[in-house]
This record gives sequence, C-alpha cells and structure tokens, in this order.
Amino acid sequence: MSKAFGTPLTDSKNTSNKFELLQCGDTGSGKTTRSLDATRFGPVFVMDLDGKLVSTANELDADQKKLIHFEDLKSKTMMEVTKLLKEIKAEFDSGKVPFATLVIDTFTILNEKAYIHAMGKKLDDPKAKATFDEWGVIGNILLTFFNTLHSLPCNIIVNAHVAKNENAEGKTVLGVEGMGSFRNKIAKKMTDSHYLYFEMGKFQIKAAKSAALPANSAVNKKFLDNQGRLLTPSLEIFDERAFKNE
Repeated sequence: MSKAFGTPLTDSKNTSNKFELLQCGDTGSGKTTRSLDATRFGPVFVMDLDGKLVSTANELDADQKKLIHFEDLKSKTMMEVTKLLKEIKAEFDSGKVPFATLVIDTFTILNEKAYIHAMGKKLDDPKAKATFDEWGVIGNILLTFFNTLHSLPCNIIVNAHVAKNENAEGKTVLGVEGMGSFRNKIAKKMTDSHYLYFEMGKFQIKAAKSAALPANSAVNKKFLDNQGRLLTPSLEIFDERAFKNE
C-alpha cells in the first residue's frame, strides 16, 4: 500500500464524522465515477477488485488524479485483499491518516473471491455446489472483512452490481448481485444506500422511497425531490458529515 497520503491524525480537520455509502447499479450507471468525487473530502484509496478503474481515472483532471490511489486487486485472493485492509487499519491505528475515503469496487467481486476461497479445490468440479457449512464460511469471511472496514475512521463507499431475478409471479426482482445471503445485509450495515439507475432518458439516484432496492440516506432533504431521488449526483450531499483530510 502506498504511504504517499500519510499525514498525522492530529492534522485532520474532522475525526468524528464519516459516511458509509452502498451504491448499487448496473455497469455504466456511474458508481465508480461518483465514488471518485470523494476527492472533495481529501485523498481517496480504491481497492479495485474489478480492475477497471484505470479507464475511468484517465478521464479525470490532473488535480483530481493526484488525490486518487488505487490498488489493482483483480488477480488477488480474498486473503490477500483482507490482508491489505488490515494493513490499512494498522496505519490508521498508528496515528496516520492515509486517506479520507476508502472505496471498495466492487462487492460483487469481493463476494466471488470469498466463494472461491471457501470452495477451494471443489471448484475443479464444475458440478460442485457449496454446502451449508461452506456458505457459513463465506458469510464469516465477509463479516470479518466488513467489521474491519467499518472500524476505519474514514468515509467508506462500497459499490455493487444489481442482480435481476424473476419471482414466482414472473415479475423482475432486483437485489445486490452476489452469492449467499450476506449481500442482503450490506445496506443495513451502511449509513446510506443509493440505487443508481437509468430512467426517463437520464441517470437517476434513488436515496429514499425505493421499492426496488434498499435506498436510504441521512442527507439534508433539500437534496431530495418528492420521489426520493437526489437532485445532484455530487457527493457534496455529504459535506456536512463527511470525514475530511485536506
């Protein structure tokens, strides 16, 4: 992990507030681009599990690029990803502030890595299915990861893809894409949950009143319309309560 952003904890302007945001949306809905707007609060560290951040970062201006560090973790195992997170925690615990915001991009791949770790050599058999105990291992791996994540004194953004399934009535049901039940618990562990989607000819962000995916936010109501949609995609909505390291 890069130490370039390390500054003494006492130099941080805000050590008491933070937001923890889950962003759900299809590929291309703007999750990653919106995450990088977190540079408004200070340096951003991205755990790039999808390995797609480079193309997005290339579109940023020079000043914003200087505030972003990403670790390409596409080829890393779940244990290697968890080790990196523990190293980040150790740096905060030592009295340094390596960044203001940590981005997990995406939970979907993180979930897949946990599945691969729990299944081990069973994956050599294409017909193999996870047992009840193995699903328990997957859940515990993710729980340990998220407990460490939530303990960090910085803003947290977790991006996730949207799964579309058909229920018994033939209707499309949306959810967080992944395997196992842990994906259904993430929204409750975060302070905010936003659903990014395309509707009425433009991209929308649902932050309240959603029947499709968990959507909640403690942001000022001046940023919401009467349908629970955000009036701005900018993370300025968190200016009042974000952790800042400028």
